[in-house]
Amino acid sequence: ESLLLENIELKANLRNYEALKTENERLREMFNFKNRADQYDYVGVNVIGRSGGGIITSYIIDRGEEDGLLSGMVIMTDEGIVGQITETAKTWSLVETLSSENIAIHVKSTDDASISGILEGHIGSGQTQMAKISFLPIDSSIKEGDTIVTSGLGRFYPPDFLVGTVVRVEEDKGNLMKTAIVETAVDFKRAAQLFVVKPKSMGDVEY
Repeated sequence: ESLLLENIELKANLRNYEALKTENERLREMFNFKNRADQYDYVGVNVIGRSGGGIITSYIIDRGEEDGLLSGMVIMTDEGIVGQITETAKTWSLVETLSSENIAIHVKSTDDASISGILEGHIGSGQTQMAKISFLPIDSSIKEGDTIVTSGLGRFYPPDFLVGTVVRVEEDKGNLMKTAIVETAVDFKRAAQLFVVKPKSMGDVEY
């Protein structure tokens, strides 16, 4: 009986250790990210509402104008870009995810700086949440496995924030263009704690 109790206690301690290890790794990733982009502040927010059913197109978060949040500010997790704020009130804000047709951002490939385009929401087979980069030149070298990040153009999204990975490239030879299907880095169905990206110098970004 004593050995059994000791075993239970050790297993409980191990679970606590693994939980703390995971949290520390997550915080370390976020800290490293902040070191790479320390011109921004990161405000932690919680999701208090979702919409879109099986396809999460928007969240309601628990901070708003009283916390200095503005429509247009970028939302992310330590995994990558989630979307942006599209509406604010005193104590809450509406966030639209990259799956929303209302969101369009300029992105680029880290594998080839010449590859860039507009990324929009896309619903894949089986109602999976994806995104797509349309109207790429037919001779574009974009390929499966390319990493997609924000380009910084448009002055809404800071540059080099992770968006996702190309999982398929479709050719339209009739219109001489390609479309890249992108799996987003963030799983919108599981995201709970988000970060608002606030420029330290508000003159750097036009909201």
